[in-house]
Parts: sequence; structure tokens; C-alpha cells
Amino acid sequence: MRGALTFAGHTIQQSRRVDWLSADAPVPGHDGDLIRQARLRMVPSMSIPRAAALTGDAPGNWGCVERGYQDLGGDRGRRIILHPPAQTLARMSSAVGVTPRQWEDRGRGDVAALLRVIVEDRRRQCDAVSAALADADHAFLRVIRDSPILDRK
Repeated sequence: MRGALTFAGHTIQQSRRVDWLSADAPVPGHDGDLIRQARLRMVPSMSIPRAAALTGDAPGNWGCVERGYQDLGGDRGRRIILHPPAQTLARMSSAVGVTPRQWEDRGRGDVAALLRVIVEDRRRQCDAVSAALADADHAFLRVIRDSPILDRK
């Protein structure tokens, strides 16, 4: 089944298929591997619980995305191969430094587009905070400069 995701003015088509994997089978190349590699390359490397806390995800879900599958438990050891939506991958990528270009190189322009929106939004927030701090610094310096305590007679 396919659906559409609208995020920050972008409509992205996403897959909602379920693929089964036996417990002893290796997981084929998956998107979570890029996120895992980026998280482990950080110095110091970031733990899954810390990364999940930054994005508001559950650590268990984060780990499943990185592994590419979710264990269903039970005697049969059945696993579901995960196909996380672009929004989830973009959010997780923003926490560990995966770039939009890396997603484009993997053929995931949908994730790259959403990640660009997240990065640009954070840049605007940082610019606003920087401007507010600069204004506060200038106001503080004016108070000091105009203070009668510092009268230089």
C-alpha cells in the first residue's frame, strides 16, 4: 500500500509494505545503516538512548531502524524488515549529522528534501538566537558604559 506524507509543504510518496525476514538471514542494505554509521563516527560516539532523546524517539525504535528490522519474538524468531518513512529518517539524520547529499546518493531524494527543511529551520532558529544574544550583549554594554559606578574622574 502506498500513501502520501505532507511535511513542511512537501508531499512525499512513501511505502508501507511489510517484508518478512527469517531470524538467521542477513538484512539486505537498508537506510538505517547510514544513520548507524554516522552515529558511531561521532566523537565521542553517541549512544542510541541519547540519539533517541534528541529526536523524541524511543530507543528501541531507533535501534530497530538502525538494524533494519524489528524482532517479533516468539519461538520462530520472525523479523519484519523495516521501511521507515522519510520523515523518520530525516529526523534521525538531523541528530547524527547525515547530510541531504548522502541521502541523494542513496536515491532517497524524499529524505533529502525533508532533511533540508529541518536543517534550514534549525539554521533560522540559530540565527534568531544569535541576534537576540547580540542585542542582549549590546544592551548590557550600554548599561555598563552608562553606569555611574564607572565614572572615570
